[in-house]
Amino acid sequence: MNERAEFLLSIDLEDVRDLVPDGQKLCERVPTMVERLLAFLDEAKAKITFFTTGPVAVRYKSLVGEIASEGHEIASHSFWHKPLDEYAPKEFEDDLQQTLEALVSAGAGAVRGFRAPVVSMTAHTVWAYPVLARHGILYSSSVLPAKNPLYGWPEFGNRAKAIDGVLEIPISVGSVLGRELPFASGVYFRALPRRVIERHFSAGQSVVSYLHPYDFDPEQERFVTPRLGRNPLYHYLMHYNRSGAFDKLRKLLSLGLPVSTYEQFWRRVTVATGAKN
Repeated sequence: MNERAEFLLSIDLEDVRDLVPDGQKLCERVPTMVERLLAFLDEAKAKITFFTTGPVAVRYKSLVGEIASEGHEIASHSFWHKPLDEYAPKEFEDDLQQTLEALVSAGAGAVRGFRAPVVSMTAHTVWAYPVLARHGILYSSSVLPAKNPLYGWPEFGNRAKAIDGVLEIPISVGSVLGRELPFASGVYFRALPRRVIERHFSAGQSVVSYLHPYDFDPEQERFVTPRLGRNPLYHYLMHYNRSGAFDKLRKLLSLGLPVSTYEQFWRRVTVATGAKN
């Protein structure tokens, strides 16, 4: 197994307007936020992976092409952004195929990676791995190896492992106040104190992280996400500390952990383990 510590920073590139009722009434924010992210990454000299949904690829073809042309990796984040347990296997395969076609048409090049919406891969949905492999997917980053209000697979563990020909790269979790949390991802990245996050960056292990364009967007209107249920705390946290996200990420990058795309990580693990392509 590859022992080099890396920062696998990624953006789940989705349009929140597709995820909420009457979402098209909200302001369009994807182009603005992607341009801000690209400028930030260019300044940081970092190349990362954008897990991109089908509707974004269809709606913003030139933007997806621009991301790829700047040397970032484009991977699949599904078309309809449904958790895996809400798909039948054939429906999931159709969704994957539709997404891959949209991404390639937008200029993504060969798509080798996949992330399930809501990092929803569990022991009950491993049927998805052979489907991914049939369509040329080499790696997935779809497991949260901890208990979580939505999805989690605590028994998976923190190490990447191959399942049915696909390397699963789990989201990094670490102990915070006695709980295992994805400290560098989503709302946890915004809400946790930077010093708590930095402690995990200095542990000599790779950090696998996901963020969204909206995590950096304090100007977006407030919206209610049905999947979060009725708990007002969850909806509050959806908007908490977005204004500080770029600065926090800049300081984490200054710690010196090398940034890699997920495909680069997959290649190093493949070489280290002697696995076949």
